Amino acid sequence: MNRDTSASGLRGPEPPPEKRAPPDPGKIEGREIECGAGKARRFHTQSAAAGKASREADGDYAGEVARLSARWRVIVCKDRLQWILQQRDAGSHHTARWRGRSYCVTREALIRLCGGLQEAPDPAAMALLALLPSHFPRGE
Repeated sequence: MNRDTSASGLRGPEPPPEKRAPPDPGKIEGREIECGAGKARRFHTQSAAAGKASREADGDYAGEVARLSARWRVIVCKDRLQWILQQRDAGSHHTARWRGRSYCVTREALIRLCGGLQEAPDPAAMALLALLPSHFPRGE
């Protein structure tokens, strides 16, 4: 979508999208999960109704937990069974798709896999992963 940039009605390009802020670990769809030290936190997911995509391969997938780098991220699987470490294909920005590389149900395994990536993960994203529950919450 273009915006009107002059009195003549000619349209110019949209401004670049704002950089995606890391997800707030205190927000989740409706349930709290114990995350240690006696503090209840909400597990991060977003509703597809909020304008986010519902397909795991999409760049704006609603279940993104943390963006580790330009090519790596962690999501919640669409069936809410596990966390998935995904890598973006080396296509152009508009045609690249996200592919599952590892599937984890424990925070320890997820952090170990993310820490072993060739690209150094964003420290803020790794800190966010440390706030996840020790096991993926199922059936609540």
